[in-house]
Amino acid sequence: MKHIHLPFGLYYYSGLLFKKRIPFTAFLLRIVTFYCLGIFYLLPGSNLYAQSCMPEVNFPGGRIALSADGNFHDKDDFGATPLALAMMQATGVKDKLVHLDYYNNLCANNSARDAAGNLSSFTTSVPATTQACIPGGSGPVYCETNGVVMFEAENTVSELGQWIKKADNPGFTGSGHLEFTGNSPNGGPATSPLRYTFKITKSGEYRLLIRARKRLDGQASDKNNDGYVRVEGDYTASDTASNVHNGNATLDLLKKDLKFFGGPADGWGWASKLDAGGKDNKRNAVYRFKAGETYTLVLSGRSINWNVDRIVFCLASVLDATAFGVMAETQCSGCENTVKLAATVDFTVLNVSGFAPAYKDNAHKAIAVNSVKYGTQWAAVQTNFAGSTGTYDIVLKTLTETDGESSYRIRINETLLAPVFKNSGTTQDYVPASYTWKGVSVKKGDKIQVEFQAHTNGRVSEGNGTAYSRGRWTDLEFICGSAGGS
Repeated sequence: MKHIHLPFGLYYYSGLLFKKRIPFTAFLLRIVTFYCLGIFYLLPGSNLYAQSCMPEVNFPGGRIALSADGNFHDKDDFGATPLALAMMQATGVKDKLVHLDYYNNLCANNSARDAAGNLSSFTTSVPATTQACIPGGSGPVYCETNGVVMFEAENTVSELGQWIKKADNPGFTGSGHLEFTGNSPNGGPATSPLRYTFKITKSGEYRLLIRARKRLDGQASDKNNDGYVRVEGDYTASDTASNVHNGNATLDLLKKDLKFFGGPADGWGWASKLDAGGKDNKRNAVYRFKAGETYTLVLSGRSINWNVDRIVFCLASVLDATAFGVMAETQCSGCENTVKLAATVDFTVLNVSGFAPAYKDNAHKAIAVNSVKYGTQWAAVQTNFAGSTGTYDIVLKTLTETDGESSYRIRINETLLAPVFKNSGTTQDYVPASYTWKGVSVKKGDKIQVEFQAHTNGRVSEGNGTAYSRGRWTDLEFICGSAGGS
């Protein structure tokens, strides 16, 4: 069964949380601590809660039922139950809790009953009253870049419900697309909401565009072609909002689940219209967003077989061709400042399989390859990235050499960055040079591999031949790039 190992001995098993048994001696110390932690975590105004965040868990989906056997067999449940609730709160899965029962010991044992012979148990639903520690609480946060926010419909951590992920309509982007399987061809109530969080850096009026397709499956051409949209956050309607057909929608329409329709039957197309009710009562989905604010799009199903590929918010000044041409999701960078890796200090793996070994040129604080022994064979060194996950400009700092123009490559895990960089010719040894690979996505823990190659330009005599450069380089810097990269 799928399980998630949570701190303090709590496990998630296919929708049920159970307590790991501990020695009774450990209980005496933990019971008071756990109970107090649970109480303080659940208080919305608690300083302890505000300053303490649990790590994010890889929740496999579904709903959670919490069942505790109370104080009969394992008295530590008195503390484990509030702690379990606190953990679900802090790890962002509190909204998945649909059932809680305490003291589930149903054995015919008098000690489990009160004076009247009733079992001491209760069941309840648990309301979500406070915010989760994890920012956003709804998966990745996307950032507006050059007036455009773009995300793939399938990249949501919301429960899909009656949406299903597919990859059978040619021309989709990303890893697939979503199709709604609920309601009828004529539509129905807002069902299975999907949430997408994004941040705006440039204020202005933004259009909502959805790349969609209607799978008619024998229905009339005006069926199976819509969903509901709603945007949450601090924004206003367009300056030209009105209640006229084909005008920009008013704020009351933008703030509620409203029919959003469009998309051809024979391929993918872009939808942009809201339906305020009636044939001649359509609106443009235009929102005036504020710089620095974070918003959430809620997309819900309306009619069966409507397919959604990707979603775009773009400034009104951005041309359709530009907005439609953004192929990479504009996820926020998430990186912080600059991570500098010194060649001779931070790259500890000097012997990489399939490559010539590297050596440390301590006199120049550089890594190099012995060209006398290995000729033009590529050498490589490795380390693991310890910085924050994000989008970076990667700067390799090298040293030029008079006897050759060495080449350099960077590999993130198994992905080779383009292009290969080659030092320029020089008349002076060890002059600093550099090359920058822009907008590279790097995750914490990624394997970073620098590859370098000796070269001769035939200009410097050595023995019976000519001397070679040794591929010297000194540093690799990761500079936090703009949101979404390039």
